[in-house]
Amino acid sequence: MLFLVFLRANNPAWASLPAGWSDDDIGSPGLAGSASYTNGNWTVTGGGADIWNAADQFNLASTNFAGDGTMIVQVTSLQNSNPGSGRAKAGLMFRNDSTAGSVNVSTEGGTHDETEARNVGN
Repeated sequence: MLFLVFLRANNPAWASLPAGWSDDDIGSPGLAGSASYTNGNWTVTGGGADIWNAADQFNLASTNFAGDGTMIVQVTSLQNSNPGSGRAKAGLMFRNDSTAGSVNVSTEGGTHDETEARNVGN
């Protein structure tokens, strides 16, 4: 299972990630994203249609996670880069893999606070 920190937004930033973490675009979004980690703070940027329906498009920072654990996420800033949709998102996601149709569950803050799940992969 992958642990993901994700955000759909603009303005890529470039820096390194902690050991064991990766940064990927899911579902071939039109705007490439990036992630950085500096002094305990994450910056994740990217674009994409949404995290919804049969296939997702977004940028994520992820690491493998197994067993019990605690994850604490505090979103301190979020730009709605697509005011027409009103669907900018940031939060915590557990995902089976990095394919666009992967089984996942997420809790999101931003323009809409919600918990979403895809129980069957596509």
